[in-house]
Amino acid sequence: MTTIHRLTNNIPVIIENLPGARSITFGVYVGSGSQNETALNNGAAHAIEHMLFKGTDKYSAGQLADIMTELGGGINAYTSKENTVFYGKVLPEDFERALSIMSDMLFNSVFDPKEFSKEKGVIIDEIDSYDDSAEDMCHELLQKRVWKDNPLGFIISGSKSNVKKLTRQQLVDFKEANYTADNILISVAGKCDEAQIMSVLEPLFAALPGSGRKLIPGRPEFNRCFISKYKDMEQVHLNIAFDNVRSSDEDRYAMYMINSMLGGNLNSRLFQKVREENGLTYSIYSYNSMCDLAGLFHIYASMSAAQTERVYELIFDIIDELNEKGIDGEELFRLKKQTKIELVLGSEAASNTVLNNAKTFLSTGSVISLDEAVEHYNAVTLEQFNRCIRTYLRKDKSSVCLVGNVKDVPVSKLKGHWSNSQSPA
Repeated sequence: MTTIHRLTNNIPVIIENLPGARSITFGVYVGSGSQNETALNNGAAHAIEHMLFKGTDKYSAGQLADIMTELGGGINAYTSKENTVFYGKVLPEDFERALSIMSDMLFNSVFDPKEFSKEKGVIIDEIDSYDDSAEDMCHELLQKRVWKDNPLGFIISGSKSNVKKLTRQQLVDFKEANYTADNILISVAGKCDEAQIMSVLEPLFAALPGSGRKLIPGRPEFNRCFISKYKDMEQVHLNIAFDNVRSSDEDRYAMYMINSMLGGNLNSRLFQKVREENGLTYSIYSYNSMCDLAGLFHIYASMSAAQTERVYELIFDIIDELNEKGIDGEELFRLKKQTKIELVLGSEAASNTVLNNAKTFLSTGSVISLDEAVEHYNAVTLEQFNRCIRTYLRKDKSSVCLVGNVKDVPVSKLKGHWSNSQSPA
């Protein structure tokens, strides 16, 4: 059973007791990501995430690391476009100590200038590792261009030049604006005693003031683009992005199932047609990328340069066929059954429960139970499903990114084919 509580400063706390669990998993969600940055401080949210592990008024970086090891080593963090998330998994008897450490990191970090200087080097190495991955580059380049002139298109880590220029004061100012009570959510799942959890959280988080000044950008326009970037390697990486729904839109349930049908598993259309039947790719899949402000639907593939044109053509052949014919009721029934299985199995992991509860609350202001989620998927009609295909998987509403050995790819031909696409009748 899931319950929603509030600390005295109105921070929401979502608690779900999982029968049979012997540990507690938690996440502190701060509404602070790259979408809340400017061109001048892009990378600040991610840098703050790093620096919170580098010492507080009470503990040095080494002491924090030692304590986290004692607690099982499960405390970590990540930054997204919308949030910075601090999470962990501990034994019930260690919950109070873990949250005490985390609250100290969140609110009392010192941002030591020497540590920040060293950490800039770590972040730059992290950026270099992303640049070494053509798959990551393909994704980042596409989002940057699709959402140009909007912070949602910012690279989460920031550019290397931006990271080098970031100052301690920029981090302090960004943290002051974003790490506020009205911008924080706590999600907990596992072996939970609600009263005990609230008694732990209240003194640690309730003194935090509200009235954050975070920057929230407007909804970005989908900028149609075709990108080709040479990288010295044998393979070519292809990413196609379609304008998609937001994370709170009702059509999201249909889009999740469309992803499953098109490229979300080994039995999907893309995998079976492109890889199994024709043996053209190393990897091919689809995925939804939904935010509060906008969304994208992606199709990704990697293959040799010689096979790129054929893979590109097959992908759009599949898209065209779906737009023309849709799917039938029998396939929709199978998709709903498959989705239910995935939801039930996923719900058994406490980390998934913490994440799903947080995401739905942040997007909709409420928590959707497993049974409610199943009902939402079951409520998707064949008409809605096929309408979503025709609405969102449109060639004339797509953007394309090619990264790798593009010198041996007929890029001009592919771009011409893409640019001449017409909207469906």
